[in-house]
Amino acid sequence: MVQLTRSRNLVVALGALLATYLSWQLFHWLPGRQQLGQLFLPLFDALAILAAWGASRRCAPVPALRRFWRLIAAAIAAELIADAILSGYDIAYNQPPFPTPADAFFLSYFALLLVALLSIPVARMTLAARLRMSLDGWTIVLGGGAVVWYLVLGPTVLSTGEGLLAKTVSMAYPLFDLVLLGAVAVVLLRRSPATLRQPLLWIAAAMLLTVIADTVYGYGVLHDTYTAGDPVDTLYVLGYCALTVAALTQHPLRSGDPGARVNESAKGHASEEESAQRYRVAPWLPYIGLTVGFGVLLGATVGHPFFPDVSLVLIVIGLAALVAARQFLAQRELGRVQATLRESERRFRAIFDNAAIGITYTDLNGPVILDANNTFAKMVGYTPEELRGGDYSRIAQGDFKGADRALAEAVRSGQVDQLQQELGYTSADGSTRQAMLSVSTVRDEQGQPSHVVGIFEDITRRRNAERAKEEFVSIVGHELRTPLTSIRGSLGLLEGGLLGELPPEAMSMVALAVANTDRLVRLVNDILDIERMDAGHLPLERAPIGVGELVRQSAQALQGTAEDAGVQLRTEIEELTVCADADRIVQTLVNLLGNAIKFSPRGSTVTVTVGPGEECARFAVTDQGRGIPADQLDSIFERFNQVDASDAREKGGSGLGLAIARGIVESHGGHLWAESTPGEGSSFCFTLPLAGAEAPCSSGVPTLDELSAGLLAAGSGNGPAGESFAVVQ
Repeated sequence: MVQLTRSRNLVVALGALLATYLSWQLFHWLPGRQQLGQLFLPLFDALAILAAWGASRRCAPVPALRRFWRLIAAAIAAELIADAILSGYDIAYNQPPFPTPADAFFLSYFALLLVALLSIPVARMTLAARLRMSLDGWTIVLGGGAVVWYLVLGPTVLSTGEGLLAKTVSMAYPLFDLVLLGAVAVVLLRRSPATLRQPLLWIAAAMLLTVIADTVYGYGVLHDTYTAGDPVDTLYVLGYCALTVAALTQHPLRSGDPGARVNESAKGHASEEESAQRYRVAPWLPYIGLTVGFGVLLGATVGHPFFPDVSLVLIVIGLAALVAARQFLAQRELGRVQATLRESERRFRAIFDNAAIGITYTDLNGPVILDANNTFAKMVGYTPEELRGGDYSRIAQGDFKGADRALAEAVRSGQVDQLQQELGYTSADGSTRQAMLSVSTVRDEQGQPSHVVGIFEDITRRRNAERAKEEFVSIVGHELRTPLTSIRGSLGLLEGGLLGELPPEAMSMVALAVANTDRLVRLVNDILDIERMDAGHLPLERAPIGVGELVRQSAQALQGTAEDAGVQLRTEIEELTVCADADRIVQTLVNLLGNAIKFSPRGSTVTVTVGPGEECARFAVTDQGRGIPADQLDSIFERFNQVDASDAREKGGSGLGLAIARGIVESHGGHLWAESTPGEGSSFCFTLPLAGAEAPCSSGVPTLDELSAGLLAAGSGNGPAGESFAVVQ
């Protein structure tokens, strides 16, 4: 907060001082000689020093940036001393001598500023990038040098009224200006800390203003048109203001701040590519330099037929050489990029054509197949050339044309980006086959859907195998259950004493046979249920029913098992009505209660609780057993999975009960999960929609059927007559 207040005070002081100075330039309200206006310059220097020192304090945790701002402050301090000395000379003398001690401090300002710029941490560059940077830097120096030479340096060199020292000092100013401007441009073009990007732009503006000011000043001195307090000093003032603003834009930094680091690329190729991208922001530099050089040459030729044509011709030749070298380098880089693109295109084409699944690329406006790979062509019985430029009408089937229209409308309106659906298609030989289609939308630069990529996998053989498996399971289930039912009935009669009382040993064997037969019947039923779920054929007869009745039936079915295990069953039920298949939910509760009893120690309690949720009833079966490790809370619902492999032998069970329970719950629109603390017991919870409440929407990528049903019902799927967007949209 203190730093923010100080920054605001500096901004206010800078604005007030600038307004005062500009008003003096306009109205000369300061009494006395015009040279008194020079006293404003040290005041602007002082504000810039305070701002730079404040920036160094805000960068204290980052030594490199703190050193940079302290060097900037030292450079401006040298400028302040120089301005103060020069102001004294200007006020004391009508024609002050040249050079003066102030010039030593002015030149120190340039040197310190150059050291500050060179101290900025920058990224490593490739040889090509360094060459580009060097060419651009020389272009800036030489292009600006054409102007400076014509206006200042040339006349200074040829003048006869000044001594060697005066000439040397006069020439040093514009040369230093050009070097500093080139240094700032080079730093901006390289990757430097992000926190310095904005301050460096303001420093570049200050350098540009200084170059212009020194050039105009030098020209005025040579032609005796400059006097102290001249309006040209406004350019220096604006340069000081730009330095002050540069320091004020420096954000506070903390140790390890990512903005204070240079983003170095890990790989050489990536670094070179990033450098190429960065240098594309300044391809105009050689052309501007060449234009400036030719412009100055033309002006010199028109105004002065003799001087300094030869020197300017040499400058223009140098600029032309720089432009040629830059373009030669650009052409070489372009050739390398084109070779990389060709290789990338070759690799992509090889991957596209030889992929094991069918791929198509379609223009959304049509739709028109722009490209299709060999696998897709073989699947549908046509060549890629026959498919390109056409649509999907020759392979489309009528059973999903409504979904096609809905999909086309949805993609065009931006409602969906990805879809997945199993579809039928007709191959060239007239056979009907099945495919799994995945569609992804491709958007243009404005973000509008323009094309789609279709991934087309032929699943005909898989579907035939699944149908054969379903038939096999159905037959096996029937053939197994019929004899098992007969065997179970016979064993039950023997156990009931229909043929007389059996000896104890025989009775024990019959009881074992009955138990194993029951277990086998349960296993067959579980396998059939699992297969029905996979096929989506699990029959459900939903009706409103009270949760109390469901829990009562389940507890009653396991009361004897609980008593034998020494476990007490307890219920905490809030009467609610759900819409469910009672038999299937009882089956789920029996599975959960059976597991809870099985893994509970004697003397413990298994609790069934039912309470309200968000438009649902929440069931929980809680035991006081050993618990479940956290990394197995989800995997226990997988088929044939046990927390401990020995449980199947010691506790019994097929490992399918929890998978079936989850499938039943999810088919009702609910969710089943486990909560546990090892050593303290487990809770198996599930939800069911209340009677009259909507079931939760299905999750995942929408299918064509779901999309078609929703959009066509709303009337948004009715496109123009004859419009078809088949197979891959």
